[in-house]
Amino acid sequence: MSIFKKIILTRDCHGYQYYNGAYNSPTIGNCMYIPDFIYFLENINIIPELKLQFDENINKNYPVGILKIPKSTDSIRIHFLHDNDKKDIIDKWNRRVSRMDKDKSLQKYIFLNDCDFNGITDNLDIYLNRFFNISYGAKIFFCKKSTYKKIQLSEDILNKGLIVIIPDKCKSGPAIYNYVTKNLHIKIRIFSNTNGIID
Repeated sequence: MSIFKKIILTRDCHGYQYYNGAYNSPTIGNCMYIPDFIYFLENINIIPELKLQFDENINKNYPVGILKIPKSTDSIRIHFLHDNDKKDIIDKWNRRVSRMDKDKSLQKYIFLNDCDFNGITDNLDIYLNRFFNISYGAKIFFCKKSTYKKIQLSEDILNKGLIVIIPDKCKSGPAIYNYVTKNLHIKIRIFSNTNGIID
């Protein structure tokens, strides 16, 4: 199965580097804060049914999309950092969501990395437990050695996904990708649907 035949869901653009063809993930070219991303993943089955709108009350120099969850006061905010054309944003979003939703047999890979948790300290274990308890897909957490010493995850959680221990010097998505590319055995393991820890 080629990389194109996989659906990669990430909080930011980290996942786009693993593609070799048209993107079939709506989480390309935008980013979400961790609470929104986890909530997005937990509601993935209804995402294709939701209409992407824009939050006009947020003062940013880029558009902020909003997905309103039915029968809930909660919503998901998506930050479109790379595009100011709202029509183009909606077109890309709908196209990629439709590709993701078209073939249910495609394996979903969900990436999370240490950089995603900048500014979050108190709730780290809570979000990681929610992440690894997501009911679908292969969950991969790229974790710095210094962070791994702080987190407390049960053996049961460790059997639900893959933790890739990365050097502390990896402080961005591209740095993580470069590290994975230089260590081909890690890339193979990531896409082999196995759980546990790579150190």
